[in-house]
Formats: sequence, C-alpha cells, structure tokens
Amino acid sequence: MINYAILTFRLVWLCFPRRARELRYQLLLKAGAKMYRKTLPYQRVPFRLYIKRSLGRVLPCNEGPALRLVEQYTDVPAPTLIDSLKTNNRTYLVVTHPPGETLGNTMPRLTYAERSQLSTDLRACISQFRKIPNPNNASICSADGGPAFDYRLGDPAGLFDSEQAFNKHIISQSRLRSEIHDHHPEIFFSHADLNPANILIERGRLSGIVDFRCVKFYPEY
Repeated sequence: MINYAILTFRLVWLCFPRRARELRYQLLLKAGAKMYRKTLPYQRVPFRLYIKRSLGRVLPCNEGPALRLVEQYTDVPAPTLIDSLKTNNRTYLVVTHPPGETLGNTMPRLTYAERSQLSTDLRACISQFRKIPNPNNASICSADGGPAFDYRLGDPAGLFDSEQAFNKHIISQSRLRSEIHDHHPEIFFSHADLNPANILIERGRLSGIVDFRCVKFYPEY
C-alpha cells in the first residue's frame, strides 16, 4: 500500500509546473538542513525524502534513469525516484530512502546466520541487476547511454561499442590492467559502488541498496 501511494503521489506531483516543484524543493532543503543538519551529497528532508541538488546541470544525470530501470525490472529494495528536475540554474534529484542503517555500522552486530542470509539476499539482488536489459546503443555506458562515471577511472569514460574497446582504455592505465581483460565476459547492469555504506540493514536483514550514481553497463568482472 505504501509503494502504491508513493507511485500515485509521483504521478500527480509530476503534473505540477516545473517552477512550482523547484520552489517546494528549495523549501524542503531549508527545512531538512535545520531538522536533520546539512549533509552532502544527499540532504534528508521531511516526508522521508532525500534531495540531491547541484548548481547548473553538472549533477550526474545517470542516477535517475538507473533507478527507473531498477524499478521497472526488479524488486530490489532501492530508493524510488520521485523527480529528476533540470532548470536553467539547478538540477534536483528527489528520491525516497529505504529504512535501516548502513552495513558498515551494523556488521559487528550481525549473527553468523544473518551474515549468511545477507550474502544470499545480495546475490539475489545482483542476479536481478544482471537481467536488466541495456536500452542504449553503446554496449558499455551509463544507464542513460552517456559516458560511464567511475571513481577508479577518474573522468567519465566512454562510450564504448564493445568490451574490446573498453579493455583498450583500461589497459592504458597500469594500475587497472589485469589478465582478465584478455577474456570476453558478458556485459551486465552493474551498481559499481556496492560498498558497506550503500547497503542498508534493518532487523538483521537487507533493507535497501542506495546510491546509484555509478551505475553502468559493464563487463561482468
């Protein structure tokens, strides 16, 4: 029922003019900074929402399309995209946030049975990610078909029409070169930043996977 209410709200909310939505986001950001303290890159705001804001249009535009694909093709517990709004001066990404604490904070308290179950749950999530089809022309790219953003690669890399072209880029950087690049693996939808800060736990179980800014279609390794 909660998920249905969120989707209904989103459908109605997106009918409002862009300027009206932007004004509401500005008010929510101010309220959130006072109520929950100011945080980056996401600001917690009332109504269990989080807003990421950027000056101009420099906010990575990949995260919104990535969340849409996750919502459309999986039942992975992930943030629900409410709005991805671009104005002349700013970009806003508005999402819900799954409940729970980060795995980094909860791992010492998990029992061995809970850790085993977490492994099973994460495997199921990654398996679902790998079934998401690539709707773009490039083989290796971000969810919106643009260059792949990855902390390890530095500047956004791509586009790449094949795994071989991607490997050619990788092996030019000695710190990333590996024998695995001589093989020809499949290409899958990848979270690409699945670290303990982006895995949420509630009552000993996986409750959410967050931060989809680095999502791209990548070789399976």
